[in-house]
Parts: sequence; structure tokens; C-alpha cells
Amino acid sequence: MIYLPAEFPQNPELCYLNHAAVGPWPKRTAQTVANFAQQNMVEGATHYPEWLEVERRLRARLARLINAPSGDDIALVKNTSEGLSIVSQGLDWRDGDEVVGLRGDFCSNEMVWQALDVRGVRYQAVDALASDDPEGALIAAIGERTRLMAISTVHFATGYRFDMQRLADACREHGVLLSVDAIQSLGAATFDLAQVDADFVMAGGHKWLLSPE
Repeated sequence: MIYLPAEFPQNPELCYLNHAAVGPWPKRTAQTVANFAQQNMVEGATHYPEWLEVERRLRARLARLINAPSGDDIALVKNTSEGLSIVSQGLDWRDGDEVVGLRGDFCSNEMVWQALDVRGVRYQAVDALASDDPEGALIAAIGERTRLMAISTVHFATGYRFDMQRLADACREHGVLLSVDAIQSLGAATFDLAQVDADFVMAGGHKWLLSPE
């Protein structure tokens, strides 16, 4: 059992609620980071094989968190934006391809797709949150040239939680790739990759997972 006050020795006058921005570190996380820094300072990279094993275990645990097939399906990158950039710049885009996304999504999940304009890819920003049926509005925007839908699990400003299963089913039906930014929900809400079957999922750990940014 974890004794939470011992893990979060915060100012007793502080009631921390803003995990949607940056969550506070647990005490064990701060100690682990400090121990790693001390080890690196004193012994350099002599423990590199051990560090690689830590990364392997981390990927395995992250795979379990989202129900991915294995840790080999997990890539550790600097942040969500880098993950989005790897996908946006790594696909074999064709002139005239389209990306469907949410107007007013977090900037990192719009700018990477807008930047594809120079490659002949059109980013179609759908004002879905103005609709009584946001998912339906996104699905209706899928056309013959749509290659990918980019969406967040939870909208960063309104807190709207998208029906990922419905969007994923529509993408599969139309042969469209699905890219999911899960940073606003991972650790607070279940994300089952085996059920949603998204093609790409990105998330940082510094919000609900309470890890270093």
C-alpha cells in the first residue's frame, strides 16, 4: 500500500488539482532522478547496460498500460510533439492527401499537420466541438483523399472526452490511419489499444502519470 502523504510531501495549504498541465512528482520519482544523476556524476556511463534494461522494463510497463502487444511497440521519445513529428514526417504522403483534425486542438497536434502543406497535404480542421455530435462531425469530414485522422483523447481546454472507439471504427471502415494524442488522459482514464486499434498513440508522462517532463 502506498501512503500518499509520504509520497507527496507538499505544502499542507496546497490542494493540487492541475494535473492537466504538469503533475507533481512523487517522492520516489525525485529520489530516482537524484540517484541517477549521482551515479552518472560519479561513475559516468559504466552502468549503461543497466540503463538500457531500465528502458526495456519501462517500455514493457507502458505496453501493459495501454494494452499494446509488447514493449517492442513502444518508442521512448523526448515528448508528445516529437512523437507527432516523427509520424507526420515519416509517412509516404502523396500530393493531394488530406488529414482530418480538430480545430482548436492543442497546437502541437495541429501545427505538425499544417506543416505538411509544402508537401501537397491539406489539413482539414473541423470545428467539431461546435457540433452536437463532435465525433459525427469529424467522421463526416472523411473524404476520398483522407489518409489520416489526428485527434486527442481529451480536449486540453474544454475537457471534452472523445469517443475513441467510434472514431477508430470509422477510420477502419474508410481505410484511414488514426493518430491519437493521449497525453490529457493517460493515467487518469483507460486507453485500450487492442480495442481502439489506433495506428499511432503519443503521450507524455508529466501530467496524470506524474513523471518528469
